[in-house]
Amino acid sequence: MTDMLSDPVARQVGFGYGAALRTTAGAAVKTGTSSAFRDNWTLGYTRDRAVGVWVGNVDGRPMVDVSGVDGAAPIWRDVMEAATEGTPHRPFAPPDGLVRATVCTPTGEQPGASCPSPVQEWFVAGTEPEATEQYYVATEGGLLAARAASEAQAWGLDAGLRLAPGGSDQAVHVTSPAPASVLYVAPELRVQQVLLRASVPAGAVRVEFRLDGRPIGTVEGADARLAWGLEPGAHHLEVIATLPDGSTVHGSTEFEVMESRGG
Repeated sequence: MTDMLSDPVARQVGFGYGAALRTTAGAAVKTGTSSAFRDNWTLGYTRDRAVGVWVGNVDGRPMVDVSGVDGAAPIWRDVMEAATEGTPHRPFAPPDGLVRATVCTPTGEQPGASCPSPVQEWFVAGTEPEATEQYYVATEGGLLAARAASEAQAWGLDAGLRLAPGGSDQAVHVTSPAPASVLYVAPELRVQQVLLRASVPAGAVRVEFRLDGRPIGTVEGADARLAWGLEPGAHHLEVIATLPDGSTVHGSTEFEVMESRGG
C-alpha cells in the first residue's frame, strides 16, 4: 500500500503531475472528499513523520467545489515540507519477505522478447511468476490471434459482439475506452484524465487522435497512447495511423462521459 501511495506515476492519471501531492521526502499520501463538498482531508507520512490536514466549516456547511487535492493537500504539503526540512531522506523499506520482479503488463508474466511494457512489481517471496508470456499464432493465415477463429465468427455476430475485421493485420482498433463505455468524472477533481489507447500496425510512423472531429494529439511511432482530460458528453474517438508508405488506416469508437453525483 505504501508503495502505491508514494508513487507519483500511479496517481498521475487521476490527479495530474501537480505539486500538491509531491514532496521532497517522497511521502505516501491519500486525499478524501465528502459528499456535497462538506469537508475534505489529506493524510500522508514518511518513515519519520505523519501529517494530517482537515479542511471544512465547523458548522458543517458545504464548501464550494473544494476537494481534498485543492483544499487540504496544498496545506498538507507545506506542513510536510517544513516537518521534513533538514532531515535525511530515507526511502520506504519493504516488509520482510517481499521481493521485486520484472513482469510485463498486462499479462503479469515474465517479459518475453516482444514485451512492450516491462514494469517492476512487489511479490511475496516464492510467488513471483515463473512463466514467460507467449503470443499465440492462429493457424489460419499465420497472424497473431487477434480475431475470432472462423468457427466462432457466426456465434459472435449472433451475440452482437464487436468482432475484429478478418484477413488483415493492417488495421487500427481502439482498445480504450471500450465501445459504448460510460466514464464518470469525479466532482472533487478539477482535472481528471484517462489514457486513450489503440492497437495499430507495428510499422506505423505516426498516430493521430481525433475527438468529435477535432485533433487532440499526435504521437510518433506505433505506441498509440494519449492522456486526455475528461469532458462530459457523448464522444466519437477516431485514431488514424500513418504507415511508412504514407497511407493511413483508421479505427474509431464511441463512448460517453458523465458527471458523478456520488460522494
